Order: sequence, then structure tokens, then C-alpha cells
Amino acid sequence: MKRSGSRRLISAVGAFVLGMMMVAGPASAWRAAGHMVISEIAYQRLDPEVAQEVERLVAVLGDFEPKNASIRTASLWMDQAQAAGWRSFRRWHYINIPYNAGGLPSVPEVDTDNAVEAVREAMATLRNPESPDLAKAIMLRVLLHVAGDLHQPLHATSRITAEHPKGDRGGNDFLLLDLEGEPSNLHQLWDGTLGLLPNLEGTEEDAATVRTLAKQIVSAVPEDTLPEWQELDPAVWAQESFHLATSVVYVGISEGRAPSEVYQVKSRLVARRRIALAGYRLGALLTELVQGTGYGGPGR
Repeated sequence: MKRSGSRRLISAVGAFVLGMMMVAGPASAWRAAGHMVISEIAYQRLDPEVAQEVERLVAVLGDFEPKNASIRTASLWMDQAQAAGWRSFRRWHYINIPYNAGGLPSVPEVDTDNAVEAVREAMATLRNPESPDLAKAIMLRVLLHVAGDLHQPLHATSRITAEHPKGDRGGNDFLLLDLEGEPSNLHQLWDGTLGLLPNLEGTEEDAATVRTLAKQIVSAVPEDTLPEWQELDPAVWAQESFHLATSVVYVGISEGRAPSEVYQVKSRLVARRRIALAGYRLGALLTELVQGTGYGGPGR
């Protein structure tokens, strides 16, 4: 049974206080570069008062591990926390909308504990003037991360076939060779943006590189070429990603083989567009959540 938002939040805060003294491991989904670039694009679009409130909430968790001093590294917190062993929000990274590629008579139901609900719960917490700062700080980091995850097509689908009647776990069970010819899977290929972005350590030392990458993506995909950036419903983001998974990600690629050059070029264009769109939407959503409710301020 799905827990209510308030019960989940109480449990989350308790688990956080008890569990976050561990040393964190590396980030993954969209990998560090993708998440940091998305957050940087969003941050560049914030008015000063909105940016100040976001920075204040990031600083609330400054004494806990993993430590994140900026919106860029705070976007990696969910992966770092999971790598450290805190799995309370494990299902919040994705929504497995079934893609019945095998034409099976039935498919698994969508788990109600998913990335769309994670964003909605983060929005509700951040909008609520009665939410304590610790809850807001945690859910801000959830929002920074999951908004990016929902724009990765394989975080919104699971391909159903006779070989995988319960789904391929967003391409994790779709085995192939990576760009270097090494054993990998489709999900990892897309988390790595098919080479569009470099591998980064996910630290504050990456700030200059992240700003440069964000500038390049914004230049290549300007906001005015993506009028859909104004759509702030996470369920719509998930459906967009599902459509891209079925029309692009699983098309023109075979299990056990490396992706063709044509597939790589096409997919990088999609990945770049989704990263830009995620950044624009995240910036708009943060602005709405701060300016629309007036929440925040020391001691709240």
C-alpha cells in the first residue's frame, strides 16, 4: 500500500538523520555531468531572490554527508545517498510505463511509488509554508535530481517481451556493447548521453566545466526553440520520455551489438534536447515554488 505524503516525509526525515552519516559513493543516472548541467541551466534562469532561497535550502544540509555546497552538486544527492546505502527513495528515480513490444496479453501495472509522484511530493512540500526546513531541503534535492531523471527516456519505460515479461527495467536488461566495444546495456548507454557529455567526478571542482557545458547546450538548443518548457506537469514529462523511448531509443539498435553511428548521432541530439528542456523546466518550477508561495526565511 502506498504511504501518504506526510507519513513518507516523516519517515524520510527520520531515516535521513540516522542514515546520512555514511560516506557517499559516485553518482549515476544521466551521470554526474547530465544532472549538474541541468541544474546549472536552471540556476542561470533564477531571479536573485529565488536563487538565494534555493541556496539557503541547499545549505541546510551542509553538515551532513554527502555534502553538497551548490545546486549543481545537490542535484547528485539522491544517487550519492543510494550509493551510501540509503534506499528509502529507490523507486523515485523512475516510472516503469510498460512498452509492450512483444504483444503479450498482459503487462505489469505501473508502480504508484515512482518518479512522477516524487516530483509531485517535492512540489507539495516546497509549497507548504508549514514544512520544516529539513523537509524542504531534502525534497529540494529530490526535485533537482528527479526532474532530470524524468527527462531521460529510459527512466520512464520498461520494454515488455517474451524474454522479459516483467520488463527490461528501463533497458538495464537490454544488453549490448558500449561505444568502446565493452559489455554494457542500453540504460547505461543513455545515462552516459552516448558521449555527448564527458564523465565528471561530481564535485565543486567541476563547476567551470559544467558552466561551459551548460552554455554550449543552451546555445545549441535555445529556450525559444522549446515552447514546451512551460509544461510543468511531471506526468507529461514522463509521457514524453516514454514516447521517445518507443520511437527512438529502442529503434535501430540490436541486443549484443554496439550502436551504429547513425543511432549515436540521432540519440545525442535527443539527449541534448532533453537535457536543455529539463533545465528550462526546472528553473521555471523552482521560480514558481519560491515566488508563488513566499516560503522560506531563517527559523521556519
